[in-house]
Amino acid sequence: MRALFAMIALTAGSCSAWAQAPLSSFFGTSSEGWNIETRTNPTGAFSLVQVYTPDYRASGGVSGGYIEELDPDSNWSFFRAPETWLGNRSAFAGRRLEFFVRTDTLNYPDGRLVVLIGNGGQRISHATELPPVGEWTFRSIPLSEGQWRLGSAAAGAVATQAQINAVLGSLERLLIGMEYGGDQLEERVGLDSVIFGVCPGDFDRDGFVDFFDFDAFVGCFEGAGCPPGQTADFDRDGFVDFFDFDAFVAAFEQGC
Repeated sequence: MRALFAMIALTAGSCSAWAQAPLSSFFGTSSEGWNIETRTNPTGAFSLVQVYTPDYRASGGVSGGYIEELDPDSNWSFFRAPETWLGNRSAFAGRRLEFFVRTDTLNYPDGRLVVLIGNGGQRISHATELPPVGEWTFRSIPLSEGQWRLGSAAAGAVATQAQINAVLGSLERLLIGMEYGGDQLEERVGLDSVIFGVCPGDFDRDGFVDFFDFDAFVGCFEGAGCPPGQTADFDRDGFVDFFDFDAFVAAFEQGC
């Protein structure tokens, strides 16, 4: 079967030109520089209130370790990406931000917010769908026009690609919401397998879309092991079948 898939890969072609490798946190041994940041109302000034250190868990995540936090105060809480993820990330325009989230409470909607802040306080935001309670839920957000809104509450005008690029070009904050309960100490929220600037077809997450990605997907599909944070259920419908293979081929052909 692998030989057949290899022939399909060669027929489909690939884009092997170098692209800046994505940034990732799988939390295998530590919190990897992530913090918790609380802020005032996203519809207002969205000012920084306090910074906390998340709890690290060595097991129980998607494929091992993860970070989590019990809602620390009465403000809006976010997971904050490490400083090393910031700066000029313009090469990530048109790619994706992916992560898994889990919450034990769901009575407040603002935990679904993802906010990027650029130089001079430029803010764009995206509202993900609300996750089910108690399950690791996959999120994949394109860093492209039509997916983000101006401001921090995902309620402003649709951000143009130029506005998204401007924020990515001078990124000062990457915030993933965790405010799924209305009261302090109400909800415990986990985060795992965060990848920033990934192309869906880059299955081995090395910054290329090439035959090695096809080989990695086939190995995963056949049960020989998957790259960190990856699954053979490529379309995330709960099944591993040829619909996943078709979905991967489409992403592979799209390149990066």
